[in-house]
Amino acid sequence: MQSPKLNHGEPVQQRQVVYDTRGYLAELLTKAINQHTLDHELSKEDIGRLRDFLENFGDLGEDGRYTGTTRAGFITGPGAGPAKSVLHKPLNFSELLAADMSTGEFYEEQIDWQATMFQPIGGMDRIAYGFAKSLGDIIHYESPVVEITTSDQSVTVAYTRSGTPQTITADFCICTLPLPILAKTKNNFSPETQQAFTGMQMVPLYKIAWQSPRFWEKENNIYGGISFLKDKVDLVWYPTDKLFSPTGVLVAGFGSEQEIIGGLGGPATGKPSPFGALPTIEAKFEASRQAVETLHPGRSHLLTKPIYVAWSRIPYSLGCLANNFLPSSAPAYAQLEKPEGKTYFAGDYLSHLVAWQEGAVLSAHHAIERIAKQMQT
Repeated sequence: MQSPKLNHGEPVQQRQVVYDTRGYLAELLTKAINQHTLDHELSKEDIGRLRDFLENFGDLGEDGRYTGTTRAGFITGPGAGPAKSVLHKPLNFSELLAADMSTGEFYEEQIDWQATMFQPIGGMDRIAYGFAKSLGDIIHYESPVVEITTSDQSVTVAYTRSGTPQTITADFCICTLPLPILAKTKNNFSPETQQAFTGMQMVPLYKIAWQSPRFWEKENNIYGGISFLKDKVDLVWYPTDKLFSPTGVLVAGFGSEQEIIGGLGGPATGKPSPFGALPTIEAKFEASRQAVETLHPGRSHLLTKPIYVAWSRIPYSLGCLANNFLPSSAPAYAQLEKPEGKTYFAGDYLSHLVAWQEGAVLSAHHAIERIAKQMQT
């Protein structure tokens, strides 16, 4: 983690930020207990239990003070013979508060961002290719949809295939087009549904990736995970694919091109973020490279073959994820839950695991279940 307001701007290990903060908070709460400020909130027995808990929680000394902990790591690690380990000196509490590294501190505590995850070998699209292999010729490729006409009896979808107009009529349609595409596609849906297509704000995320020798493994013992810093590019991600190989992918930048109120779960303001305001792709690459240099001095020159992806500019996508967890999105979510004639909508945006393939699959299951019930009745 890195902030100009912390440790003279020098990067520190995440564990230092997490456990030093925890130690200081435990010390403060212990002081509050000793000054009897919680006597009216807790019984005498619970106060004693809480004091004992805080001693372990913050790794406090017998005097109730935080002076450092092995949890925050070592300058010189434990070894053999006469060598003595040296702990990191605790970071300054005032600097920790000013730096506000809370995004990184709590990142993996979110229920669907846990550290232990499996991934398909070769990338997430291997899942889609697995479905395609099983389904075979039933899939029509290079066939953009141009119109959807739905009724209580059937659904007709008009599309072009190799430039030639085509139509297909079916008893039901499970429509998984992204919301920005639905908003631009001709249809006979109700005004309420058409309005719902723009009722969930899309987050304009971007990602920048480089090829590089895996210096983060050899020099920093980093095997997967994320570093956080306070700059235009505020996140550097170390993918776990092909650990120990000579070269790897380093993601230096993964965020929004617009300002987000209240973090990723908040609404985009429409105002460019500091990264989004950069005028050229070259400037964006330079900001990405600088983030790596700040965290890993002298190593940014190893970065080669950059790739910049902005989901809002990808045809047939036009956005990364829908902010469907905002209160303002609730009416659109509820409307799209309703079928339009024989058309049912599905996608990650109609799940509470937005931005995950799992959410899209669960939404598809939900649509199929409702179609099955309708057929039974």
